[in-house]
Amino acid sequence: MFNCNEGGWDAISDLYDAEGEKADEIIEKLTELQTALNLSDEQLNWVVRNAEAVDLMDEIIQEVDDPTAFVNYAKERIDAVIEHNGAFLDFAFTFLMVTPPGFGNGPIEYEDAIYIPNLRERLDCFDDVNTSGCAFKVSLLVDQVEPGKPTPFLAIKDEDGKTKDVDPGHTFVMIEQTFPDGRQVRLAFGFYPAETLKYGPNVKGAWYENTYHHYDVGMEWNLTEANFITLVNGFKAKGENPPPRYDLEHENCTSLPVRLLNQIGCGIPETIVNYERDDDKGMCPGRLGEDLRTTPVQPWMNFLPNPGTAPLPRGCAE
Repeated sequence: MFNCNEGGWDAISDLYDAEGEKADEIIEKLTELQTALNLSDEQLNWVVRNAEAVDLMDEIIQEVDDPTAFVNYAKERIDAVIEHNGAFLDFAFTFLMVTPPGFGNGPIEYEDAIYIPNLRERLDCFDDVNTSGCAFKVSLLVDQVEPGKPTPFLAIKDEDGKTKDVDPGHTFVMIEQTFPDGRQVRLAFGFYPAETLKYGPNVKGAWYENTYHHYDVGMEWNLTEANFITLVNGFKAKGENPPPRYDLEHENCTSLPVRLLNQIGCGIPETIVNYERDDDKGMCPGRLGEDLRTTPVQPWMNFLPNPGTAPLPRGCAE
C-alpha cells in the first residue's frame, strides 16, 4: 500500500481539484509502483508534493500500463524528481539520460563510444619501461554542443515542445606513444555516466573508447617521459574497476581529464559555469572549447582549430 502522508494527499488534491478522477488514477498508479520502483515513502511523498512530478506521472501513465515496465521506461526521471526541485527538474532528468538495457545492470550505450570494462588494464598497452627514444603526446579533444560558443547543453525538444533529451557535448583525450622504429600506440577515450545521471556523486562512472568520435576543437601537448608516465598512471588510478563516481559538479567528462592534465603542467583553464541555477555549477565541454581557443600556445603545444574525428586505436586492442 502506498503510504502517503496527509500533506502528500493534499498536494495531489490541490493540483487536480477539478479533475478528481485523474488524481485517483495517479494515486492508484503510485500505489502499484511503490514496490516496482523500490522507493521509500519519504521519496514518494516528495514526488506527490511536486507539480512537475505529478504531471510527469500523468504522462507516463498514458504510456505504461505495466508497473514493472516503468522501471525500464523512465526510472531515471523519478530519480531526478526525487533529487531536485521543480526549477531544475527539466534539466536534471534529461541531462545525459539514456536508459541502459536492464536498467542499472550495464553501461549506457553512447554514440561513437565503446565500453571499456577496465581502463587500467587497457592502458597497459603503453610501455613505461622501454621508453628510450620514444615520443609522447596527449590530446584534449572537445565536442561542443554549439561550436564556437560556451553553451553548456542544448535541450532537444519533441514536436510538442517538451524536452525529451539533452546534448551536453563531450570531452575526451587521446594518448600516443611513438617508438624510434615508427611503431605507434594510441588510444582515444573518455569518462561517462554508467547509469542515469543524478546531480551529485550518486552515479556510477564508466570509461569508453572514443574511436571516430567527433570533436570541434582541441589541443595537443608533447610530453616528457616523466610526464607521460605520470599521466598514464593517473588515468590508470582512475581506471580501476569500479571506476570513480560520475559527478556533474566535481568529476565529469571535462573536469576529470583536465585536472589530470593540469597535474603535469598543461595549464588548461578550469572554468566553472552555471548549468541551470546559480548553485548548480561545473566544468563543461562548451566552455572548455572556448577556453582552448584563447589559450596561448607554447612551443610544446599544438592547437587544433578544425573539426575532426578520433582515429582508430593502434597497438591498444581490447
